[in-house]
Amino acid sequence: MLRPRVPQDIADQLMFVNRHTCCICHEQRKHVQIHHIDGNKSNNSVGNLAVLCLDCHSLVTGDEGLGRRYAPGELILRKKDWEEHCIRNESGEDQDDESEDDEPIESHYEWL
Repeated sequence: MLRPRVPQDIADQLMFVNRHTCCICHEQRKHVQIHHIDGNKSNNSVGNLAVLCLDCHSLVTGDEGLGRRYAPGELILRKKDWEEHCIRNESGEDQDDESEDDEPIESHYEWL
């Protein structure tokens, strides 16, 4: 059985707002996927969809043994924070810090 695809207009909007960049690690030029935060593949509302690179997607959905994976609430906060950052930079509000903020976060795996 094929799972429903995210409608193209929603996927386009999501990728544009997120700069086609993972909302967890912020590393640019990585392959990304669209993740359904609540696990419901038919819930394609923008608020339920997060852009994740392959590495972070496996950390969100995989079994981390004794470690903690991302809870849906935490992922929603990461998504919101990243999208607000992208919008501020697009509008020029954070121009002074842009080169610093766009660098990947080296310790992103530590909060998993």
